[in-house]
This record gives sequence, C-alpha cells and structure tokens, in this order.
Amino acid sequence: MIIPVGCAYSDTFVVSLKAIPSGLADSARCACISANAANHGMQPMSRIAISLCQDAGQTYHCLDTRARRNMLRLASPDDQDTVYSIYMHPDVIPYLGYDPMSAAEFRAVFQELVDCRSFYVLEQEGSIAAFCRTTRQPGRASHVATLGTLAVAPRWRGTGIARQLLEQIFTLLKTQGVLRVELMLEVDNPRAFAFYSKLGFEQEGIMRAAYKRSSDAHYTDEIFMAKLLADLPSA
Repeated sequence: MIIPVGCAYSDTFVVSLKAIPSGLADSARCACISANAANHGMQPMSRIAISLCQDAGQTYHCLDTRARRNMLRLASPDDQDTVYSIYMHPDVIPYLGYDPMSAAEFRAVFQELVDCRSFYVLEQEGSIAAFCRTTRQPGRASHVATLGTLAVAPRWRGTGIARQLLEQIFTLLKTQGVLRVELMLEVDNPRAFAFYSKLGFEQEGIMRAAYKRSSDAHYTDEIFMAKLLADLPSA
C-alpha cells in the first residue's frame, strides 16, 4: 500500500512493508519500492533513500533523493557534528533543552536522540536544514505524540523549512495512528508561538517555572500547546 504525501519539491510517499516481500536485501527493497511507486503514477526513481519509522518496523518513509531536497529521515551517527553546530548556535540553544556544552559532552545527548529512533532530520540541498524529535505516549494516551528538540539551521530561517518539516512529521504521525500532537515553548519565544499558532496549535495552559537557563537568574514559564491531526469521532 502506498500513501502519497504532498511535497513541494520532490515525490514523497509512505510504503507499508506488508507490500514488500520479506527477506530482501535493502537494495532489492529499494527496487521493489521504486516499482510500486511507478505503478502508483509516481516518477521513476534512480535512487531511493529509506528511513525506518517508529511504527514497530512496519513502515518506511521514502522519497526520491536525486535532487537531495526536502528529505525527511531518521538521524544517524554521521549527523552528530551538523546537529551539534545547529543546536549550539546562539540563536537556537536558548530554546532547546540543554545549556551550551562541548562536542564531547554532546556525544551522549546525541546518542540518546539516535537511539530513540524518533529523531528526524530534514535535508535540503544535501545538508541538514532542520530537526525534530517525536515521542509517543504509552497506554491510553498512545494516540498522543509530543514534539521536542525542534530547531532550524540559521541559514534556513524564514524559508518555510520549519513548516515543511512539521507537515511531513504530521503526515508520518497520522500513518502511525496519532491524533493529538503536543509541545511546550518558552513564554519569551513569541516568534515560535506565532508560528505554531498558524499551524493550528492552540494554547492549553501555562507551566510555571518549568524552564531555566544557566545564564538566567530567573525561571521561565512554558506555554503548553496542542493540535488535533483529525476531527474527533462523533459520540
């Protein structure tokens, strides 16, 4: 089963592994996925990038990477230096979860992000333009996902990359059965608040003194926001 996903720059789709014969090597899976894509009216693909998504191994998120644009994939160990440089940028780090640290200290932080298998990077023109982590809630809240560790490389700010990243993340989460997406942001980040509001997030509360930068003498409140990815079923 192939589910088309809207994409401004390249053909993107999600393919269930149930449609792909088991026991195939990655190269053979690429060929099979490419053939399935062509059968569904998509352009022939000379090269496919595959990232295993957080769906109990049942889904790949794939796209044509000939132009190396707008590619959403899971982060890999090779991304550490680039992610570190974005994370530690003076315009970025005030709104992420850790204070400035050395590259050696960041190694453990990044390894945890890679190991969680839900930390995604968006490539643009062959380099990482943005990244984001999704966390599924357990049990009766399994239809809820939390966004975090979201940042855009300074060179890509104001270009629509953050919207492209989240639109692809929302599409991916919907295929995994997520209905509700939550996030938190600092009250001193009005730009982010305006951005998330435009994407349909609504403020649901204030978390008092939930954040503190080592450079600040004071604690910072955080805004709790959420968005529904689909209409609620009727009672």
